[in-house]
Amino acid sequence: MKRIVVLALIVAVAVGGCSSTGSSRTTVSRTTVSHIAVPSSADKLVCSNDAVSDISASLGVGVTEPLAPTWSGGVYSCRYVFSAGVMVLSVTDHPDAAAATAAFTSGQPADAMTIPAVGQQAYSLANGSAVVRKDAFVLTIDVSSLPATFGVPPHPRNIDAITVADTILACWTQDQ
Repeated sequence: MKRIVVLALIVAVAVGGCSSTGSSRTTVSRTTVSHIAVPSSADKLVCSNDAVSDISASLGVGVTEPLAPTWSGGVYSCRYVFSAGVMVLSVTDHPDAAAATAAFTSGQPADAMTIPAVGQQAYSLANGSAVVRKDAFVLTIDVSSLPATFGVPPHPRNIDAITVADTILACWTQDQ
């Protein structure tokens, strides 16, 4: 646990921007609605070219296929296909922070481990995947189809999930 906390803090400090070119920072403003009909710019960020570039740089491994984002039922997702396996990023867009908190809490398994200092709330699953809440969004980094150690240099996949979460969170800001 102590090692995860230290690595998460190192990653949080190391991830300074949205891309190596510094070209974008997503600012989100929204009107609260009962149903999110279209993906927001923050949703789309997880599958953007900047995200692909930043995640590839942070993991030391590039994708082998183009991303094909999907939007269904308020969930925006895409598969990052690497030569050694697949990682799926998804963002569930809720009408407001209270709804996101309720969904995050109700979806948290009893055996999930809290990840400190990542988003406003975060936990990891037994398979190494991470779930993070920030504002009205719940970000899931599913690394269950990656090898137990992944990246260059290789890290346990739960650390890779935290690295990816920090990479995405570094690009999200919200106007309120």
